[in-house]
Amino acid sequence: MTDLELFEYFENDPGLDSYDSMPEYIISGSGYDWFYDPDDRGMARVLRGTECIPISFDEDSAGKITVRVPYRFIVLNSKEVLKVGWN
Repeated sequence: MTDLELFEYFENDPGLDSYDSMPEYIISGSGYDWFYDPDDRGMARVLRGTECIPISFDEDSAGKITVRVPYRFIVLNSKEVLKVGWN
């Protein structure tokens, strides 16, 4: 790819402006806690205050939701997920 083609590619690229942003969420509290990891079918130790991405806000019968934290999915009570907003 020539410099001109590369320039034209980035000039016409809508970039991040075309994507919808999502507010930031964290796991409430401080210190470590154990949460269920559905991939490993076991417990995972996760630091509270870690940023998470809710997969769905639909609660199961126990009031729990699945969120993504670095390197894994965990299941936790929906009340433990705090919306921080846009930073």
